[in-house]
Amino acid sequence: MFYECMIAEKPYWERIERERAYRATKEAGGETAKENGENGNGETENRENGGATGTRDNSRIEAPERVNYDSNQVGKKWGKHKTDYPEMENYNDYINRIENTFNNPDKIVFDAKNNEYLYINGEQLLRLGESGEFISLYPGANSARVTNAIENGGVIWP
Repeated sequence: MFYECMIAEKPYWERIERERAYRATKEAGGETAKENGENGNGETENRENGGATGTRDNSRIEAPERVNYDSNQVGKKWGKHKTDYPEMENYNDYINRIENTFNNPDKIVFDAKNNEYLYINGEQLLRLGESGEFISLYPGANSARVTNAIENGGVIWP
């Protein structure tokens, strides 16, 4: 069974507005961006490759507007990670934590290698597919997956 959760709460819209403001500031800073290895169009120049631009422009990536739940996937991940959350009593507590991490991220990273969005809230790592499909939630904010995605320029917010 497939569930969609529409998010229209204030924290979500505040996050979208902050993301838009961040992108506008980044795009307006052409000269500063050039000093940081960018070409002024939001693309990073690969100076080791004759100045050619990279293949993926993370400044234009749009984060999903909602989490799409597949009850089988959520149940599977709840079963796997419930020992990581001893304070949680049931499946619904896990869904609430997913929602909280999605609505109140400290950082959003796009992992181009795996085509996933990584929502980080404290130590929590929420992984979503490109269309917003739930992949997993666990305490993994400091994992190699996140570090590698950040090092490859995957931060899209803030």
